[in-house]
Amino acid sequence: MTVKNGFVNSYDSRNGAYDTTSNSLKNGDITVTDGGAEVDSSGSVDGSITASGEIGVKKVNSVSGDVMANSTDDLGDCDPLHMVDYTDDDGVDQEGEINKIAATGGTVRTIYKNSNVFTDGNVYVYNEFNTTGNDVLITGDVTIYVKGDITTKNTAFTLANTSSSLTIYTAGQIDIKNNTTTVYANGNALSIDADNKVPVSIYSSYISTPTKKDEDLGLSVTSNAEIYARVYMPNGNVSLTGGGNIMGSVRGNEVSVSSATAIHYDEALADINDIAGENNTPTSYSSVAYYYPDE
Repeated sequence: MTVKNGFVNSYDSRNGAYDTTSNSLKNGDITVTDGGAEVDSSGSVDGSITASGEIGVKKVNSVSGDVMANSTDDLGDCDPLHMVDYTDDDGVDQEGEINKIAATGGTVRTIYKNSNVFTDGNVYVYNEFNTTGNDVLITGDVTIYVKGDITTKNTAFTLANTSSSLTIYTAGQIDIKNNTTTVYANGNALSIDADNKVPVSIYSSYISTPTKKDEDLGLSVTSNAEIYARVYMPNGNVSLTGGGNIMGSVRGNEVSVSSATAIHYDEALADINDIAGENNTPTSYSSVAYYYPDE
């Protein structure tokens, strides 16, 4: 986990949009399950850092909370939801969550077109999803499964109302850039509603190449893109740069925050399960960023 000329903090979407004066909190915790973390002289963390390895903090007071290096505590699993195929504790091969989603089927569209409509209760299947200069309107609870890559430029993902939500599953890479946003139709910032519905969730099975951590990215957020999302990408590297911001939470193989970017952890996510209806699923991230290097 690296914070370089960027910052990590928290807010509570139940109290409105993130705001540096009225809705900026100090629970943007970072957990590194197998490795270290680094906060350089131009980075900051309003929260605590816990890591199984070393933690480098180059500037005094750049981390507001505790700094706990070489932790021997159980810091959690890399992929508790098993996005990719795995072998269980009994030695039996099990199918990953991404393949289960793919098997459910849905409306097949191959590629995104600006005439596409997304309505309540439907699953839409794409080979790839590329959009530039569009307003993607989501009405009701919508699931999009993308077999390949996702690229967005100058695009707004607009939820029709607070009862709408978007869940994205992908096996490919995601490139979010050029002022991409997520908003409600009335222009308000996305938030957790009274029923604990998460407005946008992203689940990915993409596996980054260990030797290309800065090149082979599962998720890239750049060029002033500003999105709300609960990101679950345990095997893919995540990079925020060039003014890109995420409100919500991030789980990634390696997470980098740099060049005037930020992760604003939404404290409203603290007690919400990752997959609706599964009571035994670990709750969403009390920490906003994770690092799971390959052994």
